[in-house]
Amino acid sequence: MIRPHRIISELERSKIGASRISTRSVLLLLITSWHPAWAAERISDSRAILTAVYELKVVRMSDTRPVEYVFVVGKSGFKTFDSLKDFIRRLPPGSTIRWDPGCIRIGGENPPLYSEKEVSDLKDFCERYHVRFQRVPSG
Repeated sequence: MIRPHRIISELERSKIGASRISTRSVLLLLITSWHPAWAAERISDSRAILTAVYELKVVRMSDTRPVEYVFVVGKSGFKTFDSLKDFIRRLPPGSTIRWDPGCIRIGGENPPLYSEKEVSDLKDFCERYHVRFQRVPSG
């Protein structure tokens, strides 16, 4: 543990150049570096990193019969909706899942998360865990 009074007494005994550091200067430095507002700012910065925006994609698997899809978030893939929900459940509150469904479909595809009910269910699920669901309008 840092003991300010020991730091101050050591600095008073030592010389830096031709002058001595004043007790007041050191105290001011210690107080400002340990100020609660600064600590809160550092905490909010770390939360900002954790509460990032996660891009959700639905990817068609090639060479599968019948056609299969996986959910992809970043570099992680999920074969089922339940495994995607497990991932979302572990995200820090305040995170965002951004989903851009696009508007191009090939030959009668019916991929997951393209019905309004599925999207609504996912949005409700995210809200339960304080994760924001952001759907990018296509078209």
